[in-house]
Amino acid sequence: MKIEKRSISKIKPYEKNPRKNDGKPVQALIESIKRHKQVKPIVISAKGKPFEDEVICCGHTTVKALRKMGNKEVAVVVREFESEADFVDYMIRDNRTNEFAEWDYPMLSDIGVSHGVDLAGMEFEIDYGSDDEELPDQETDSVPDVDMEGEIVNECDYVIIYFEEDNKAKAFREKIGIGENSRSINWDVLAESYGIE
Repeated sequence: MKIEKRSISKIKPYEKNPRKNDGKPVQALIESIKRHKQVKPIVISAKGKPFEDEVICCGHTTVKALRKMGNKEVAVVVREFESEADFVDYMIRDNRTNEFAEWDYPMLSDIGVSHGVDLAGMEFEIDYGSDDEELPDQETDSVPDVDMEGEIVNECDYVIIYFEEDNKAKAFREKIGIGENSRSINWDVLAESYGIE
């Protein structure tokens, strides 16, 4: 695969692009490019294959982000498409495959905490707890008998708790007072709630 450079002003967006990518997607990509530069090239059609000009097949959001940042060039892979139908099929498949993947939230939380990644800044709803948050009033002996199955990993002052059954996770979250989508909690919060020294 040969990666080339193109002037952003010389390539054209596909006028029938069905992806709505203004606003938040562009801003999120700007943040990523600021940290890591443009790592992944966009895909454009070769001249005459199938359009007269070089047209963006995959990477409209990247081009918008780079343009907004004032960049003049973009890294590209040039591909010859047999027809517009071939072009459209590839464009849709490339975008659609991203939507099939799912997050492993315990793993995401674990590696995010371990490496200091700002998951909240990327709008992941993971509650890490806080030293300042108020805990519900409770007696130590009133803590429910929640069987914390699985492994407890204590790193970076956080604990990751894995439950094999959703009802056990729900009971734990309700008693501790953390959000429905929470996957981790500050160790101090857990220790105080369960009377662990």
